[in-house]
Amino acid sequence: MTALAKSRDTRMKEILRSKAIPVAEDAVIHKGAGVCTNAAGYLVPASDTAALTTQGVADESVDNTGGDNGDVYCRVLVGVAEFLTEGGSAVTVADHGKPVYWLDDQTVVKAGGATNDVKAGTLENLDPERSGRAWIRTFDPTV
Repeated sequence: MTALAKSRDTRMKEILRSKAIPVAEDAVIHKGAGVCTNAAGYLVPASDTAALTTQGVADESVDNTGGDNGDVYCRVLVGVAEFLTEGGSAVTVADHGKPVYWLDDQTVVKAGGATNDVKAGTLENLDPERSGRAWIRTFDPTV
């Protein structure tokens, strides 16, 4: 897949909590995107980039283009969310309970499918009704 260019309807079957996190300078975050904090602690779209820490799912779209670090905040949901999985490194039934990794802000893969292996969370289940969809427990304490 590719990174989001607009909001997406990311289904959530469990929401543990929400939190507001300051957004990185020039970052554009789309509602429904997987989101991470960078090494400086500011929110960015999830990606296969070193030094990112998963935070959850963006509950709103935020555009900090031209802004400085922390000029705006984004509401983030923590819980179990549905993301895409595809390609040769798509998660499978054998990956239940194992960590999964960000390919981009809407796609997760199993270990070795991404260069930097930024942990998205733990695979809870594959969606039996929607092929190529995986339920991920984001912000898992083991992540």
